[in-house]
Amino acid sequence: MRNIDELFNASSVEDLRQKYVLSYLYKTSLMKDPLFPINKELNNFLKSNYDLINPQFFNFDKNDKNIREYQYYPRYIQFHEVTIHILNTELFNCKQLNINRYLSKSKEIYDFFNGFKTEIDLESLDDCENNDKFIKSEPNLFYKNSCEAAYNCDDKDGQCKFIVNYDIPTNDVRVHIIKCGFKKQSRVEVGLLNTKLNEKDLEKALIGNSNRSANRLDRIARIINEAIHKKVELLIMPEVYIPYEWVPGILDISRTHSMAMVFGIEPIIHGNNVGNYIGIALPSETESKQKNCTLIMRLKNSYSPEELREYRKHNLKPKKNESNRHEYVLCIWNDIYFAPYYCYEIANIDHRAIFKSCCDMITVSEYNKDTAYFTAIAESLSRDLFCYCIKVNSSEFGGTCILQPSKSEKNI
Repeated sequence: MRNIDELFNASSVEDLRQKYVLSYLYKTSLMKDPLFPINKELNNFLKSNYDLINPQFFNFDKNDKNIREYQYYPRYIQFHEVTIHILNTELFNCKQLNINRYLSKSKEIYDFFNGFKTEIDLESLDDCENNDKFIKSEPNLFYKNSCEAAYNCDDKDGQCKFIVNYDIPTNDVRVHIIKCGFKKQSRVEVGLLNTKLNEKDLEKALIGNSNRSANRLDRIARIINEAIHKKVELLIMPEVYIPYEWVPGILDISRTHSMAMVFGIEPIIHGNNVGNYIGIALPSETESKQKNCTLIMRLKNSYSPEELREYRKHNLKPKKNESNRHEYVLCIWNDIYFAPYYCYEIANIDHRAIFKSCCDMITVSEYNKDTAYFTAIAESLSRDLFCYCIKVNSSEFGGTCILQPSKSEKNI
C-alpha cells in the first residue's frame, strides 16, 4: 500500500489533475463552458492552473487544426452544451444575441461534433439565420422556426401574421417562433416557484460580484428538487433569479427530467453594458429516447424607471437587441403555446396584445413591488387574450398566481 504522504504530495496531485482534465469525463453541468479548448497549446495548458469553472472563452476558428479532435470526445456532446458555448463566446465578445443565429450555429457544430456530418462550414456560421434544423440529425430532434398552423389560425387573412420576416405590423417588434418537443399534450402540470429574492444578490450582480455561495445553490436546488418530486412539467421562476454561471445546471435538469423551465437570469455585465435576460429551457425527446434541451435566451425589452435609475447609479447602460426592435418569443412545446414576458413588458398595451388568439398561456416572471398594478394588468391580459396568465414574483411582495379567463378570475 502506497504511503499516504506520497499519494497526496503536490506532484501527485498535479499529475492527477492533468489526467482528470484530459479525460473529458468531468461533470459539465457544473462548468460555465462545457467545451473549453484543451487541445489548444496543450503544453502551456497543462502547466497552467486551469479553472474548469471559469474558463477563458474562445471562438471556433476556421484555421484551428484541432477542431476535428472534438469529434473524438469519449461521450455524446449535448445540444445545450454547444448552445451554452456559443452564448458564452457571443456574450464575451459583447455581441448582441440573435436567437435564430445562435441556435443555427449550435446545431451546425453539434452535428459536426457528433458525427452527423463530416464537414463544418465555419465561415458561414455567422450568417446562419432562420433555417429549420432537421437536415442531418434525427428528425424531430430540436426545433422549428414556425408553428405549422399558418392556415388554421383565426387571422382574418387565413395566414399567420408572424410568417413573413417574423415582424408584426407595428414595425418595432420582431417575433421568434420556436417549436420544440413534439408530443401532443392536452394538459400540463405547472409549478410556480414562490420564493423570496435577496435584494443584496442583485446589488452584487450589478457590480460584477454575483453571489454563487453554496447556501444559495442549496436553496435553489431544494426548490427545484421539490418540483421534480411533484412531477411538474413546466416550472416558472421569478425575474433575476438564476446566476448565469448556473444556467448549464438548469439545462441539464430540464433535459434529464423533461421539465420545461422559464427563469430570470441575473444581470450580465460587460464593460458599462448590462443585459437583463430571460431564459426558456425546452426539453425534447426523439423516437430513440435521446433527450435534449433547447435554450432560448432573450433580452428584456422594457425597463421600469426604477430599474433605469439603479443602472445609472452603477454607471451601466441596458443592452439593446441586434435588430433594434423589441423581440418576443412564441414557444410551442408539446403542442402547448405560450409566450414568456419579463416583468415591465406587460405594461405596454400593444406588446401584451401581440399574441392575441395565439397562446394557451402567457407567463410573466417579475421582481416587482407594485403587485396591485401588475395583478390588474394580468387580469386584463387574461381576459383580453382569452388565455391563462401565470405570474411569478418574489414572495416578499406577493402576486404570484395563475389567472384564467373565467366568469370570475381565480387565483390558484
